Amino acid sequence: MARERNREMSFVNKLSAGLRRIFPNTIHVYEDLVKEDLIGRRKAKKARGKRNTKILLRNLPSA
Repeated sequence: MARERNREMSFVNKLSAGLRRIFPNTIHVYEDLVKEDLIGRRKAKKARGKRNTKILLRNLPSA
């Protein structure tokens, strides 16, 4: 499971880096769809929101 998640994160990082190089003056926002969370949406909404925000802020280029 960890290996799959690492591969997903690697792909997202490579994709976002490529788009930043191609379109340097634009903002790109990605939604992190966690497959496990799609089934039980009532659990851990707050934690999921915090996790998605942290990933987004980590992947945004600093100005």
